[in-house]
Amino acid sequence: MTTSIILLAGGQGRRLGINKSKARLCGKTLPEWNKELMKKIPFNHELVIVTRGGKTRHESVRKGLQRASGDIIIIHNVANPLASVEDFVKIRTCLLQKDC
Repeated sequence: MTTSIILLAGGQGRRLGINKSKARLCGKTLPEWNKELMKKIPFNHELVIVTRGGKTRHESVRKGLQRASGDIIIIHNVANPLASVEDFVKIRTCLLQKDC
């Protein structure tokens, strides 16, 4: 089974309170943190980055789904840079086992 990770990097950052693409954490932007994280994920995956989302999160997810080709799709928000490689591995394992 193939895996796609949709990285939602567009939007105005209303929930975060600041522009997601410019927000910095320890000297790096949130997109930089997330791109580094994606490189460390130990399983093959297609990375779909949605930088120009819709007016709502729902619309942004839909845009990502239209571009994703994986059998398994994981959606991640760039505004949550503290996710770990282990989080992605656990989610994928759970979906592969259909035990979620």
